[in-house]
Amino acid sequence: MKEGYDIVNGVRGKRKEQPLIKLYSKMANCVLHRVFHSPFSDINCGFKLFKKEVLDEIPLYGNNFRFLPLAGYYRGYAVSEVPVNNRKRIHGVSKFGVGKVFVGLLDMLSAYFIFQFAERPLQFFGIIGGALFSTGFIISLYLTIERIFFSALLYRRPLLQFGILLIVIGIQIGMTGLIGELIVYQGKKKSIK
Repeated sequence: MKEGYDIVNGVRGKRKEQPLIKLYSKMANCVLHRVFHSPFSDINCGFKLFKKEVLDEIPLYGNNFRFLPLAGYYRGYAVSEVPVNNRKRIHGVSKFGVGKVFVGLLDMLSAYFIFQFAERPLQFFGIIGGALFSTGFIISLYLTIERIFFSALLYRRPLLQFGILLIVIGIQIGMTGLIGELIVYQGKKKSIK
């Protein structure tokens, strides 16, 4: 911190945890490097040091404390890492399990959405909604051609309901993105005033 960095994150050396925890941590850090382009070696380390202005600018809620260093890095703050001593647990037992892995994956998905699409939600929801709508449209078009030109009966074809369902879901997801865009627009408009 005295060298001018705004965020300092710890890196656990000689980890003394269960193999499952080490594997999960290694996989999570690999995903963070490839998808998020994270500069951190061990973002799950509990040792984190921030300047006050970093924490004033980044909202803290839910489980996003895990990704605070990454959020600071994306906002242009100077980041660094230091090795820390990873001591073995003295009291109690670890609460880590499959449930924590699932929660961690949801937190990572949430962080990805916020870091990549918070300012442009229609791009996220539009791609998903467009893909579902297009798939449903192609299925419905194929069945329509079969019905008109080949007199195929459709009442025994669950594919018709599936195609219609995909169209409806695609439209709903696309509209969610549009509503998100309106919310972002209104927020920006209020901040200008």
